[in-house]
Amino acid sequence: MRFILEQIRFCLLVVCLFITFGLGIHAQNETVRSVVQTGHSTTIKDYDISADGKYVATLDRSNKIIIWRLKTGHQYREFNVDNSNKIYFNSHSNALLVVCGRNSVAFDIATGKRICYWS
Repeated sequence: MRFILEQIRFCLLVVCLFITFGLGIHAQNETVRSVVQTGHSTTIKDYDISADGKYVATLDRSNKIIIWRLKTGHQYREFNVDNSNKIYFNSHSNALLVVCGRNSVAFDIATGKRICYWS
């Protein structure tokens, strides 16, 4: 009887060690990223949905532009462009055009970098 109790205790110890260290090793390979979802603080004045249906871009009265992932509802990119009036995704859904009075600027969605400027 004592031998059986020692085997059960040993098996429980092995299971506990596996859970503690085995799961810890697995978690180290995953990337955890924290993103603060700030959203808009003023009224939305324009929006556009990408042709592929993956993103929606919103423009508020303070000229803050946010690109949201529709599937998750999370913010993807954020821009501030002075005098912004309208926003449009291109037909390939990889760029966002921002109309600013008589000027326009285009941003690459993947990198967030400005790719074109027209005046």
